[in-house]
Amino acid sequence: MLKKIISCAESGVGQAALDAAIKLEIPHGGWALPTGKGETRQLPKKYRVQQIEGSDRVDAARQNLIDSDGTLLMSHGGLSRFSDRVRAIAMDFNQPCLHVDLNSTTAFSTAQTINQWVRQQKIEILHVAGARTDQDPNIYQSTLDILEAFFYLHLMDTGMPSTDSPDAGTPGIGSLPRSVEQAVALLIPRMTLKDKTTLANMTEGELVSLDSSLGEYIRNTFELWTGNPSLLESCRRISDGLRIESEHQEMVIIRKLWEELRETHVLRIVK
Repeated sequence: MLKKIISCAESGVGQAALDAAIKLEIPHGGWALPTGKGETRQLPKKYRVQQIEGSDRVDAARQNLIDSDGTLLMSHGGLSRFSDRVRAIAMDFNQPCLHVDLNSTTAFSTAQTINQWVRQQKIEILHVAGARTDQDPNIYQSTLDILEAFFYLHLMDTGMPSTDSPDAGTPGIGSLPRSVEQAVALLIPRMTLKDKTTLANMTEGELVSLDSSLGEYIRNTFELWTGNPSLLESCRRISDGLRIESEHQEMVIIRKLWEELRETHVLRIVK
């Protein structure tokens, strides 16, 4: 499971990675050039990065490579000269390295690709690098959106421990839930506080991003399509007015779970 995000904190991809980590309470850090040099001249104090002796951006990137399990490079189009040097160093270190060209795929597909790669490579400390805003004015927001979607997917894939015992009266796995309400009652006690908060604060449009992770968990655990006709029929009755495709009935449960959690776990800004 992903435990930390690091970058050199330069504008663009580097700062987007750290801002996404801060927003979702994932530990972050990394190495950057000394304050006053290059892009670190006005480095925000909120970033927990360390200064490295050196005058070349590659010095910081090399140390981040050493301290991480894998490197993610993000850009619109091909890699810059600097990013290509980072990829070459990763190859020298025999470290997993993934480049995603945001011009060649959708944001959701990119988030899925990153999530699959991180899980397959068993990356716990992820180094993120790529284009700066002076090279690509749109790279910060694109990176931030994609990494947030990736983090949502990753949390749902890896953050649903089964150690908590359901409350009395809650159906267990041995007695499969027969309705959407019972399925939600079974899911909630199995979610961590972070999972509940993350899901509750997603927008309705973002829920579809959970179909390949939480949706698969629901389909397999509750035998939605293989041996639980009562639950499937309950989903179908509710989905009639929700415009949910017949082959994605698990989204009915996800939506109901989201509605329940929004009553208790939405983060509200107090002014």
